Amino acid sequence: MNGHTRRNFMKSALLAGGLLPLCPAFALGQKASDPAEPLSGEAYVSLLRQEARERAVLFKKLVRLYGSSILDVVRENTITEARLKFQQANLPRRDLMGLKETLWKAGNGIFEFEPVLFSETELKFRVSRCVFAEEMAKAQAQEIGYAFYCAWDWGFCKGFNPKIAFSRSQTLMLGQPCCDHGYTLTGR
Repeated sequence: MNGHTRRNFMKSALLAGGLLPLCPAFALGQKASDPAEPLSGEAYVSLLRQEARERAVLFKKLVRLYGSSILDVVRENTITEARLKFQQANLPRRDLMGLKETLWKAGNGIFEFEPVLFSETELKFRVSRCVFAEEMAKAQAQEIGYAFYCAWDWGFCKGFNPKIAFSRSQTLMLGQPCCDHGYTLTGR
């Protein structure tokens, strides 16, 4: 199987297998297999940790079988799915305040963060803890975690408001001391 055919096969397999990335910070709907009552708090965080562990195990095997290019497919899919999800979302605001209200709610148990800057044109957060980074580090699967969870941020921003530019120079997932999320309104 050549590289292009293998890539298309793996993308189809991922999509067919229901392995689309879970929106890590904002659920816009439930899958048919989800419980009738939405999970919250510790139960939700526990489910996310379990999902991360399962992805690590499966994708370590897939990387061994098909090579690391499979993570390019995962990353592309993660970005596309997040972008589409947020383009279609019925959100009351799509400015920086709306982004802050949608994505950066305190106390969700998934992230620990602090605001660094908030103005009409710029928003910055420093993330000091991330359950996804923790689980992927335990599984020695940080590159897999980056493809599933960190790439999501780029797609989110493109779908939420294409006039908001996203930046990040470091991630907990890849072993740096924090994630430094930045959002800049590039046009009004």
